[in-house]
Amino acid sequence: IHASGAIFSMLPKVDGGECCKIPVDQPLEQLIAQLNEYQPTRLIAYATVIQQLALAQKDGRLQIQKLDWVFSIAEQLEESARQAAMKAWKNCHVFDAYGTSETAAIAMETVDHDGMIIHEDSILVESIQDEGNDTTRTFMTRFYGYNFPLLRYEVTDVLTLTEPSTNSKEQMAPNFRRIQQVKGRSDVYFDYDGIKVAPLVFRTILLHYGDTIVEYQVVQTKQGADIQCIVADNDPETGFLIQLERELSTKLVSVGLKDPTVKARIVKSLPRHEETGKIRKFIPLAK
Repeated sequence: IHASGAIFSMLPKVDGGECCKIPVDQPLEQLIAQLNEYQPTRLIAYATVIQQLALAQKDGRLQIQKLDWVFSIAEQLEESARQAAMKAWKNCHVFDAYGTSETAAIAMETVDHDGMIIHEDSILVESIQDEGNDTTRTFMTRFYGYNFPLLRYEVTDVLTLTEPSTNSKEQMAPNFRRIQQVKGRSDVYFDYDGIKVAPLVFRTILLHYGDTIVEYQVVQTKQGADIQCIVADNDPETGFLIQLERELSTKLVSVGLKDPTVKARIVKSLPRHEETGKIRKFIPLAK
């Protein structure tokens, strides 16, 4: 389930099976209907789609009989989405993967679920901290594509890297570094008159509502933020919204904002980018 057809041309047939491309930019109920008819055994999709499909499987709208594994691509896989998929499809492996439009695949999780192994035989990933501040910059150099080489190409993703393991017997690909976390993008900060607030400030609170909130979008306002939430229950109680507003307001005060205003509401859907099909989780004020 993806916005582009390019990724599907690269996928091999597995065990004699066929790959079915389903565009992501269609109503959820249409995705569910197509999956019910196709009955996949392996699923590759955006993280935001995976969590909504897991909810549909749980309430009976989606009825995939057997799913061996799920690969999350293009968006950050949060723990709530991983757990939702594992609960919806028993004995299903959920893997995270990381890549960019410019470089294609960069790293992939394996069955040990200890970060994503970087494909260091095809790409060099550098995470460098600027001197004098806490800013981390990420550079990519790929070892292929001679018609359009990428040499220390800077991307805005902020990564946490770990060095190769010293215990080769307990870890897969022990000689390769791993990406333990994609923290977000360095250019997506909410600027409140010089006070810069990272998306992680909001994400750490929202993750506590993983059983209630399926997906969300945070839109910066002059005094705080508006939070749009897709929830798991079709007829939800709204009391949690007040608690969410209080917690986020308290958190914003702790990072320096005075009298912040946070408004949270329930929505049926969130807009996706016309070209990528992704949901923009954090939208700063236009400058």
